[in-house]
Amino acid sequence: MADVQSTTSSKIQTSSAAKSKLKFGSDFETFLKLLVTQLKNQDPLSPLKSHEFTNQLVMFAGVEQQIRGNELKEQLVEAESRRVLTDGLNLIDKKVSYGNSLFEFDEKGRIFFEFSSPGDMKNVRLQVYDDKDSFLTQLSTGEVKSGKVTHIWDGKVLAADGVTVLKQLDRGSYKLKVLDATSPDGRVVDGSKFSVENVRSGLVRGITIKNGKAYVKLNDDKLVGIANVGEIHKDDATDSKTSLDVAEDLNRASSLIGRTVVYRSSTVPLEGGSAKFSYKVPGAANTGKVYVTNLEGRLMYIDELPLTVRADGKPQDGSYTWDGTSYKYDSDGKRVMTKDADGKDTSVPELETAADGEYIFYINGLKDSVEGKSYTRADVEYQLPIREGKVTGAEVLEGKSVVLKVGTIPVLLEGLVRVQDGPTPTPPSPSPSLYSSVPSF
Repeated sequence: MADVQSTTSSKIQTSSAAKSKLKFGSDFETFLKLLVTQLKNQDPLSPLKSHEFTNQLVMFAGVEQQIRGNELKEQLVEAESRRVLTDGLNLIDKKVSYGNSLFEFDEKGRIFFEFSSPGDMKNVRLQVYDDKDSFLTQLSTGEVKSGKVTHIWDGKVLAADGVTVLKQLDRGSYKLKVLDATSPDGRVVDGSKFSVENVRSGLVRGITIKNGKAYVKLNDDKLVGIANVGEIHKDDATDSKTSLDVAEDLNRASSLIGRTVVYRSSTVPLEGGSAKFSYKVPGAANTGKVYVTNLEGRLMYIDELPLTVRADGKPQDGSYTWDGTSYKYDSDGKRVMTKDADGKDTSVPELETAADGEYIFYINGLKDSVEGKSYTRADVEYQLPIREGKVTGAEVLEGKSVVLKVGTIPVLLEGLVRVQDGPTPTPPSPSPSLYSSVPSF
């Protein structure tokens, strides 16, 4: 579910300036009482000198002005935080690219430094700096080819001799600088010709503000400063459903909690290394892909959809069977390859075997390449099984689809057939399918 958080001051909480103002008022009232008492009881032959309490009044006036200035600053910070929060809400459910000059260690205590080389080089020297621009160590890559280069750093800070280990790092953020290099023909290539790359992408699931700074929360729970967000990728579909529509659908779904329902499943079970679903697609479609994700939306498998074009224009009836083979994919839907000892990608993808359980299948990228026509997900009819179970919860998926939870299985409210122990609620207005909440490539 989309996550919106803010750690800015609220009206419920008393700001530091407000607390100071309250204390100042109390102190000033006490001062005036003491001053009046002192004036009433002063010695007529040696009255209190006016400049003494005048100085005290001036001091109080200065403190009051400082408190007022702090109040205005807090109001400005809160107003800016709200503006940034509002702007950031427009990024929720969008895929964004982000990057900065800092590289971080992975879970195995390594940093994958990436840069682009303008050509083949005999040797490229790298310098590593911490996030405060303090030099740490120098690395050598040996020979590199033109294009993207990945160099793994194990966190060892070496002495000038390049051998002695001064310290071992395994956390933190670091910068990379490429020094002058030598080409195969002996020419010196300026380090500025090398482009250091640290661009990533992810799906925005929420927005949060911490200490006055706004961050987007990605689907891997990583926080990225809004200032570091670069390209915002164009949506592949639009959703006209309003927040009021979603609230009404959620109320309908919540009324079913604890009741037994008959529903058309949105998922397919993988049992004993086999999961099968049937579908109908336009008769002229000759290319398309089938995607498999787990219930959390993680992409597990992509394959070409088996299609047989029908000359009569009638829909194609087909089925697809998945054997549980699974790969790791990046945010662009490309397989993640294993790496060799030098940290370079091999041609072997990272392979896994999915455990038995429920999975989501969907079809995308349908085309009639002869006529140059593309189809949308709305042109696909999924023939999924009818099941029965007790509703344990309801929630809103990204994409504004309201789903029931029958056990751990998400069930579209539109997929409800009937309620076994009571009246079936009025079906919701048209909304995106469960398949609008899964990745699109």
